[in-house]
Amino acid sequence: MKYRTWMQLVVIALLIFALVNLVRSCQSDPTQMQLFNQLATMRNDMQAVIHDGGHVVKYDNNGKTTFARVYLLLSIDRQTWTIDLERAYRNTLLARGWTQVKEATSELSFCKNGAFASVTAPANTRNGSVGMTFDAASISQCQKAIRTTGAS
Repeated sequence: MKYRTWMQLVVIALLIFALVNLVRSCQSDPTQMQLFNQLATMRNDMQAVIHDGGHVVKYDNNGKTTFARVYLLLSIDRQTWTIDLERAYRNTLLARGWTQVKEATSELSFCKNGAFASVTAPANTRNGSVGMTFDAASISQCQKAIRTTGAS
């Protein structure tokens, strides 16, 4: 009898744990209105980046419908990528309100209202890219990055 009572308590504890995690997950996801508004902003900002130049090989404009996430991905032909083009992308994002949170040799990272953007230089067999994402993970990532860098 003791074993059965113990198992019931374990099952109840697991159910409570799962329910608490489900509630926390739903609370941290952006609302549909936030997703819609952020996607519109990201599309406008991406159009400004496209106008800076570079041969666009592919533009994934939130092609896959996902729950609580929007994204854009721009692939730029590595033959047309230059340091000046990368600098233009950076300056455009900064002028449009993005905050630079990281600068590495081959990637620049930015945040804007919880959205995360990266400008990635091409490699030997890979094109350059500009990507933008908005979801619970990007919100958390940007909050942490801005706290760490002291950027505002």
